[in-house]
Amino acid sequence: MTALTSVGTDAAQDRSPRESRQRHDLAELGRLLALVIVAAAFRFPYLGAVPPGFQFDETYNALDALRIVEGARPIFLPANAGREVLFSYVQAPFVAALGPSAVALRLPSALFGTATVLLLYLFVRLWRPGNIRLAWFAGLALAIMYPHLHFSRYAIRSISIPFWLLPTLGALWIGLRDRRPLGFVCCGVGMAAMVWTHPVGRLIPFVVAAPTLYLAISRYRDDPKLARDHLVGLASAALVAMILFAPLARYYWRHPAHFVGHASDVSVLADRVSGGDVWGTLVQNALRLAGMFCVAGDREWIHNLPGRPILDPLMSVFSVVGLIAVARRFWARRHELQARGEAALLGAWFTVLLVPSLLSDMAPNFSRTIGLLPLVAIVVAVGLDAVARWLDSRGMKEFRPMVLALALVLSAAWTAWDYFVLFGRDAETPDHYDRDKIEAAQLVRELDRHDVVFMAPLWAQQSTIQLLTRDLDMRSVETDVATVFPRRDGARGVVYAFPPEQESLAEELAHRWPAWAQRDVRFDSRGRRTAPKIHP
Repeated sequence: MTALTSVGTDAAQDRSPRESRQRHDLAELGRLLALVIVAAAFRFPYLGAVPPGFQFDETYNALDALRIVEGARPIFLPANAGREVLFSYVQAPFVAALGPSAVALRLPSALFGTATVLLLYLFVRLWRPGNIRLAWFAGLALAIMYPHLHFSRYAIRSISIPFWLLPTLGALWIGLRDRRPLGFVCCGVGMAAMVWTHPVGRLIPFVVAAPTLYLAISRYRDDPKLARDHLVGLASAALVAMILFAPLARYYWRHPAHFVGHASDVSVLADRVSGGDVWGTLVQNALRLAGMFCVAGDREWIHNLPGRPILDPLMSVFSVVGLIAVARRFWARRHELQARGEAALLGAWFTVLLVPSLLSDMAPNFSRTIGLLPLVAIVVAVGLDAVARWLDSRGMKEFRPMVLALALVLSAAWTAWDYFVLFGRDAETPDHYDRDKIEAAQLVRELDRHDVVFMAPLWAQQSTIQLLTRDLDMRSVETDVATVFPRRDGARGVVYAFPPEQESLAEELAHRWPAWAQRDVRFDSRGRRTAPKIHP
């Protein structure tokens, strides 16, 4: 009996660590599933209705995705100020399956946004392996953060910046911490993906190089081999990135205007942006960027609920606590090389990704600074974690779940109200998402049943109208240069349609043909004059 009991006890002891690991893995999966549910609950419902309409940047992407579906294989998209192509290739299968609708175009954005929440959780788990709670808080903070939600429901490429950035920096950290060459190789792949996605990707090599060079230089005296490993790793990441970037680099070499065109147009060096006062504009941009986190944010409707900062007042408090906690932790460990390496990475991440908005118009531009959102979420998470530790140290551990859950629920409700109610139902929002162009396209479809429709170029060349009338024989003409008359057999008439801002051209044409031209004015869904048209 004694031997049997001993064997049974040993077996139970052998099973205990295995069972503990299984419970730990199940708990981890549960946390990941909860993050997916929270992130998806904000990002997928009513994609076709909020935001209302189909904004022209989205319809440009729809037209490009259609061309890819039809067999085109572009390396760069020169239309609409020029765009990198990777995001359009991701959108193409959705357009092929669902057609060029707002839902089809926005689904990839919602998927990128949801996946980024999970990637941030994994990044923090890698960065702070022993603090699961910190990773959980960071994922939740990003899931309910207003700007990230906004761009997760907007079919443009900006949302994919943090999606590619997190694994790029995670792979770099693995390479630096564990001396794994594969980490640097994966970092190079990530850098290339970002360059194929957005102009911000061109700055990511600086984020990668800063901590790597710092650690290599700092460790050279004590461990020359480790320093050389870091430099070799950085070189291998750069080589991989350059190989994958080569086709696009060749295109830019042949079309240099596409490389610098849009960036130079929006740069503070352009008189249109700075009015000749470059330094004054830079100072003003810097102040606006400093205030975008907690005071006042992007003023553009397509990027934000105008003026709303990145964080609501409640999360702003936790971000301040988080900044203090980060500063105190670094100061306490300032003599440790590991701590200085972390500071170099986070500092480069913050500084470099502010540059695109600092040096361009309309600061703060959330589309250009979206790569900072995971870092902001980490700071908020540090603040939440610090409050949790403070409650534990004061003997209030039983209140901790209630306090933190209440804070996160209130912040989530704040975001939902601001986005789905204040932004989604505001009377101005549809105008910024081209509702007038959608109604104009519907008018053209009605007119096309009986007449040949000629539209003023201002409308005919607009991407939303082009997309929604692509199957019609719609034509464009400048009426002050040429006019087209109906056929003599009267089979089909001719209609000239003008946008409201060119109503004077309709009046001029009607005055030119007073005897047999009929002028008509249509009204949009808000009762405003729109689409003056002439029936010769």
